[in-house]
Amino acid sequence: MYVNPALYLFTWAQNVDGVYIGMDLDFGSKVYWDPSSAITSHVFVVGPSGSGKSVALSTLSYRMVRKFKSKITVFDVKTEYYHLFKVNGMNLNVFNPLKTPLPLCFCEDNRTEFEQKVNEFLNVFSKVYGISTTMYRTLYECVKYVCGKCESIEHLYDTIENLEALNDIAKIFEIYPTKDSDPMKSILNANTIIELKDVFLKSSTLSSFVIYYVVDSILRNCGLSFSGIPQRIIVVDELWHAAPHIMDGLTQILTRYSRGCGISFFMATQSIDDVGMHVDAVTNSSAVLLAMASQSHGYWNRMARYLNLSRRGIYRAAKLSGQGECVARVYPYENPVFIYIDPLEN
Repeated sequence: MYVNPALYLFTWAQNVDGVYIGMDLDFGSKVYWDPSSAITSHVFVVGPSGSGKSVALSTLSYRMVRKFKSKITVFDVKTEYYHLFKVNGMNLNVFNPLKTPLPLCFCEDNRTEFEQKVNEFLNVFSKVYGISTTMYRTLYECVKYVCGKCESIEHLYDTIENLEALNDIAKIFEIYPTKDSDPMKSILNANTIIELKDVFLKSSTLSSFVIYYVVDSILRNCGLSFSGIPQRIIVVDELWHAAPHIMDGLTQILTRYSRGCGISFFMATQSIDDVGMHVDAVTNSSAVLLAMASQSHGYWNRMARYLNLSRRGIYRAAKLSGQGECVARVYPYENPVFIYIDPLEN
């Protein structure tokens, strides 16, 4: 206590009614986080490959769901989250958009809703693929025709040429004759893992489009939340592959809309610079920031600003080597704490 009283007080000041994060490496006590006391409830995990990012995300999101009965949607690029959750006794529906395409049919809606949903789809499409205004208008009329007539999605090739992105639409979207067969309902209403490994191997842009489209759909179907407890957990691992395509829009959702809709993002990437110029917005809006173990001093020098690490702290952090060991900054506390994220439950 005499050597570092702030860290001692920080460790023991945690709210045991919150979510258990892990064991304090200094004192062996348990560290808790109360998301209701934070401005946001987002979690951002940074670390090199093999440092335990996925285990940390699955463990913390599982504890959040179990504690607050939240729904969870996981975007899984490495097809490992099903097994990570199953170890803790939690089963999630598995959805693969290449095997069960997403719906692109709004013909049962009235005219206003029909046009609104076509615009919502194309807004996401244009943000990811960067199409021109002229192409947007052309696609708008074509999608309206295809949906209104319940034509095959392949009909778009007959009206639009030289747009490579149409291949992506055809791979993951399909015209469904009735809403009863709409697979989006299970994604919005149930705990779901969206497998993106096969999609990512075909195109990182297509994988990014799926993430943004589903997140946008979740946001539009969520009601207002007047509680600090998240009602929906969205897990985005390997954010580096999608960041160049969706980070502008995702940052807007993180900072402006998520809290009001009861959405909490759990994100992981290999380098803090993967999010580009949005690094300050992402780190400042994350109530929990975890930097997983690495023996690289350059890595810790880059993370020091966001973790409030001193020179001595950087030197000590570089000695972390075990999987699951990390340095954490937990809102509202300023001091970093060295934690081992225990994947096992009590």
